[in-house]
Amino acid sequence: MTRHRPVGRKSHLTSTLPTLDELRTHRQAINEIATSFGASNVRVFGSVAREDAGDQSDVDLLIDVPAGTGLVTLERLTEAIEHTIPWSVDVMTSGAARGRMAHVLDEAVPLRPTIASGSATSSPQAMTPSWSSGGAGRPSTPTRSRCEPPRTS
Repeated sequence: MTRHRPVGRKSHLTSTLPTLDELRTHRQAINEIATSFGASNVRVFGSVAREDAGDQSDVDLLIDVPAGTGLVTLERLTEAIEHTIPWSVDVMTSGAARGRMAHVLDEAVPLRPTIASGSATSSPQAMTPSWSSGGAGRPSTPTRSRCEPPRTS
């Protein structure tokens, strides 16, 4: 099922273009939302990652999810992130990026800033979860066995 959404539909909320630096200011909230849905290893690809976003650009996120995560969960995750940041969001799983979309895996950059050699991070939120190798340098599935959306009150 393909979701049809107008590009840049949230453009009225902000006059700033989505940039990698600006997106990274929302890193902690995005990672917390992803974790609450069982997702991890949030990366950015597309025009924001290439730093050539325009006024109609959205934010393309690549995530790792446990096997069996459904489309409804991914849609809820996407909507939760969109309610947190001022840009439209598209989410792709690393599993869906294999095959003809494999270039996304190579293009994706971490949501966290790159740490210079020899420096240490001062915040645990900047750390990426550890993964066992899934072959060819790509991550495998996380250790969680299922994905649960956040509970509502």
